[in-house]
Amino acid sequence: AYVYSEDRRGAHPATHLATFRGTLQVDCYAGFGSLVEARTDASVQLAFCWAHARRPFYEFYTSTQSPLAAEVLARIAKLYEIEGEIRGQPPDVRQAVRQLRSRPLVEDLHGWLEDHLPRVPGWTDLAKAMRYALRHWDGLILYLDDGRLEMDTNVVERAIRPVTITRKNSLFAGSDAGARRWAI
Repeated sequence: AYVYSEDRRGAHPATHLATFRGTLQVDCYAGFGSLVEARTDASVQLAFCWAHARRPFYEFYTSTQSPLAAEVLARIAKLYEIEGEIRGQPPDVRQAVRQLRSRPLVEDLHGWLEDHLPRVPGWTDLAKAMRYALRHWDGLILYLDDGRLEMDTNVVERAIRPVTITRKNSLFAGSDAGARRWAI
C-alpha cells in the first residue's frame, strides 16, 4: 500500500496503522519507532532491514578498505547465502534452517560487534555503523524466529521503486487532496 502524507512526521504511521497488530518489516524511519512506543501492549514489533544495516559498512569499506568493515560484510554475506538457499521454502522450513545455521552466525556477529566497537574511534563512520547495528539488533534478529519474515526490505523497495522514482510528480498534484488521489 502507498499512503500519501503531507510530511514525514511520525504521527502518520501511527494513524495509518492504528488498528494494526503484528510485525512490520521496515527500514529505520523514526516514525515507526514512535508507533511502537505509543503501544503499551507491545502489539507491534519492528523487523529491521539487514540491507540498511549493511550499507554503512559497505560505504566505509569502499572508501577505506577497512579490514574490520570487510569482516562485517563477509559475515553478513554468509547470512544472505543461507537466505538464497531457502528462498521460496515454507515458513517452517525457513525458520528451522535459520535456527540451525543463521542464528549461530548472528550471535557471533553480535559478540564481534560488541567486542570491536570499544576499539574503534567513536567519531568514525565505522563506529557509527556498529552502533546503528547494535541499536537495532532486536529488530534485526526477528527474522530468525519467524519464517514469514524476510531478512531485508529489498523485495518491498524493488516493488515500490516505480512509485518512488515518480514521487516528485506528487509535488505537482496541485494540493494535498490531489496528492492523495494521485497516490490511490
